[in-house]
Parts: sequence; C-alpha cells; structure tokens
Amino acid sequence: MNKITKSLIAGVLSLAAMSANAMVIDFAYMANHPPGEMGMQPLNIDVYGDGSLMLDIYGYNANGASNAYLDAQTGGLGVCTTLDVNLQCNPSNDDNVTVGEYLEFVFSGDTAIDSISFNNNHDGGFVGGSSTINIDGMSFVTPDSGNVTTTALDPFSGTRTSSFTIAYDNTQFYVQSITVPEPAGLALLGLGLLGFGVARRAKS
Repeated sequence: MNKITKSLIAGVLSLAAMSANAMVIDFAYMANHPPGEMGMQPLNIDVYGDGSLMLDIYGYNANGASNAYLDAQTGGLGVCTTLDVNLQCNPSNDDNVTVGEYLEFVFSGDTAIDSISFNNNHDGGFVGGSSTINIDGMSFVTPDSGNVTTTALDPFSGTRTSSFTIAYDNTQFYVQSITVPEPAGLALLGLGLLGFGVARRAKS
C-alpha cells in the first residue's frame, strides 16, 4: 500500500504549475487531487517526475517523530501525530503545524529554493508584521496579513541547500507550496522549441 501511495504522490507533480523558470511543488493541489488527503513518514516526492531530484518530508512533534500530512480543502502540508488505517489524521483537526511541531525537507541533492507559500486559512489568518514562522532556526516575520503569504527564503540568501526545516514560531500554519528551479533539461527544451519556431518563421 505504501509503495502504491508513494508512486501516486510522485505522479501528481506532473500536474503542478510551472512558470518560465520554476516549478511549484504544490502541496495544497496534491491534497485535493488523487491520492488526496493523507499522511506518511516520510512523505516521498519525485520533484521532476524523472527520479533526478527526490524530496523526503518528515513531520515531528514535541515528542519526536510524527507524520508529514497533506490536508485537503484550504490546507496544504502540515504535521499529524496519529494516522488511522486509511492514513487519515486522527483527530482530524490535528493536521497543521502548531506548537512544538516542525517539518524537515530533505532533497537528494542541493537545490535552490525560490520561494515558499504558507497559509493560515483554518486559524484566523496571519497578522502582518507580527506573525512569525521559524525557517531553519531563524524567526521569519510573515510580510502579509490574511490567509496566504509567500516569501523568498531570506535565510538561504539564494544559496543551494539539500535540507531545511520549517517550524512553529508563534502562529499555526500549513506549507502551501515550495518553488524550485525547473530542471535544466526542460529549460533547454523550451529554448530549443523557441529556436525551432524562429527558424520556421524566418523560412516562411
């Protein structure tokens, strides 16, 4: 069952949004599409769908290992202490990142993190300038009020990393998405297709 579930999680990323130079690992999308809401420790993701970059996500609470959890509706990625036989959180409201909890993201190789989006849809929204999230041991003030905030990862200062943590600081949250650079092959393919189009136009 776990192998099948992991494969499904990997497959859903092919539907994730892509911009010109970046790929979005969209946890909110994954939670609302097959395989849907579920937890696992670790949660395994094939970032580009070709095995070139893998991501393992671990959830922890104050007592140690827990479960990374994909929460549907207006959620995203959180932490759940106890899963039932169907990999659902029990109780169902224990699925975001709250006091004493954190998520660890472990990539199979160094990668840049362009941005991370958080939401607080279930807990009243962020308060701009005073809601904080802990990223790799540093307190980060959410820049926006309301439900969703997106930040370039200031603690990394544009460097590449193979692992990092996101933890409760003073506000509950879900990780909605993480944006990473698209694989070089896709970027080159895009340039190649663009060149092909220009060449055809020049001939006509």
